Amino acid sequence: RSESPEPSRLKVLIVEDHPVTQLLLLRRLKSQPFDVQFCASEDEALELLSQDNWHVLLTDLHLASDCETSDSQTGLFLLKYVRTVWPSVSCVLMTAWGEQDSLSKAVRLGVDRILIKPLKRDELLSVLHRLNQARKTREALLKATHELELRRQSIEKLRTRERQFALLIQESLLFHVQANPLPGISLSHEIRSLYEVSGDVLDVTVRVEGCIDILLGDVMGKDMAAALLSAGMKSVLATTPDKSVKGLMNAVLARMTPMLQSADSFLTCIFLRVDTQAGTLEMVDLGAPPLLIQRSELNNTVIQAHGQMMPMGIEQGPVTSVVLPIYPGDRILLMSDGI
Repeated sequence: RSESPEPSRLKVLIVEDHPVTQLLLLRRLKSQPFDVQFCASEDEALELLSQDNWHVLLTDLHLASDCETSDSQTGLFLLKYVRTVWPSVSCVLMTAWGEQDSLSKAVRLGVDRILIKPLKRDELLSVLHRLNQARKTREALLKATHELELRRQSIEKLRTRERQFALLIQESLLFHVQANPLPGISLSHEIRSLYEVSGDVLDVTVRVEGCIDILLGDVMGKDMAAALLSAGMKSVLATTPDKSVKGLMNAVLARMTPMLQSADSFLTCIFLRVDTQAGTLEMVDLGAPPLLIQRSELNNTVIQAHGQMMPMGIEQGPVTSVVLPIYPGDRILLMSDGI
């Protein structure tokens, strides 16, 4: 990227109808770092203002044309017009009369400075140099604001790509459900995320003959970090040799706890193994909401089941599980922390 050019020279438009005063101003501004142009009427001034980007308007309060027009056609009218149409132009008013009413009006209109004629060279240069410095500061702030906006847009593009990638991970890796993984078992699920990427993980797998494993988890946080942590948990489950419930979850705890602590996060989850042959349900609860079971043999009474373990990411002992009987016709409801 090329470097931005240095701020331009201060462009000063002087509206003064007296030739002697014009010559005096020209001499006093000679050799200064300003681009100066003179005009003698308000109409000429408005035309020049519309043709270029001026930084300072230096105008007399009374112009010769005022005598032939209404009171509105004065330096005050020009000041008011410039303040409305070109608010970034700094306005300096010159006067030899010093009428209090006119000066009060100029202040209300937002004049930057009032100079009393005859103009003193040091005072004039001091005013213009201060306005020039203020102008450079404004331009630097605008440049910095523009660069910050470009960086914000760049960061937002990266965040959008990250969210898209996290969504892809979520859809392809984190929500793996088979509708009928085993005879006699039917599954249904619904995911309603507050955010586009929820940080939830759902996995249904047959690891042991006659058994179905269900994992439902919720990582604190959203987007890419949560999706990667959830994917990491599924990876551990898929690669652990010990296929027992406690063996699987102890391996998950050992691998995931350091990662979650490094990310200053935690994960709540529930792991179920439904054994259709033995008629049992073994559950490991890591800070998840209670498991709800609707008992078909008890007039569809709903019971709650939960464990005593803390969410993953908190140091704790070996995994403990809860074993419950299940019967044909029972319904089991699992919920993430986001419900």
